[in-house]
Amino acid sequence: SVEVIRDREGLKLLVEGALYAAHFNRPEKTPTPWLVLAAAPFLCSNRRNGAPPHIAILGYGGGTMARLLRAAIPDVQITGLEPDPAVRRAARSELGRDVRGVRLIAERAEVFLERTGDRFDAILDDVYAPVHGRLARPEAGVRFPALARRRLKPGGVYAANLISPPTRMERRTQEQVAAAFRFGA
Repeated sequence: SVEVIRDREGLKLLVEGALYAAHFNRPEKTPTPWLVLAAAPFLCSNRRNGAPPHIAILGYGGGTMARLLRAAIPDVQITGLEPDPAVRRAARSELGRDVRGVRLIAERAEVFLERTGDRFDAILDDVYAPVHGRLARPEAGVRFPALARRRLKPGGVYAANLISPPTRMERRTQEQVAAAFRFGA
C-alpha cells in the first residue's frame, strides 16, 4: 500500500508502512542517508567542466534526492528509476511539483543499467523494498556497483545507501563496491 501523509513537518510517502520519501518544510529534517547521497555528485572530478551534471537515481521513490539536487544544482539532468507504478504516481502527483524536468523511467535498476547507453556523472543507489514493514536491499542490488561502474563517465561517482542496519545484502553490496572500484573493504 502507498500512502502520502501531510502533516506539520511536510509530506511523507510511505510504502507498506516504510518511509520512501520525505519533503519536509525544513530541509535539515531530511533523513541523513538522503542528504549524504545528494551530496555525492559534488565529489565528481569532472564537475569542473561547466556542463550540467547528469545523475541517475536508482530507487527514485518520491523524489527526495531529486528535490535536494535540483535545489543545489538547478541545471542538473536527472534520470530516476522507479519500477513501482503506485510509487511513480504518488511521486508525480503529490511530491514532484518542485522537481521539474526529471526523466522518470519505469524499470528496475539492473535492467536499466544493463540496457542503457547513457553515461552519468553520478549514480545514486537508494534501491530498497519493503519487507515486513522495514526497508531491505533486494538480491539484485549486489550487482549494481559493477553495472554502475560501466555507466559512469570518467571521474564519476557511485554512491549507495547502505546506512540502514546492516544485513547480508548490505554487506554483500559493500564487498561488490570494493571489487568494482578497486579499494579495500
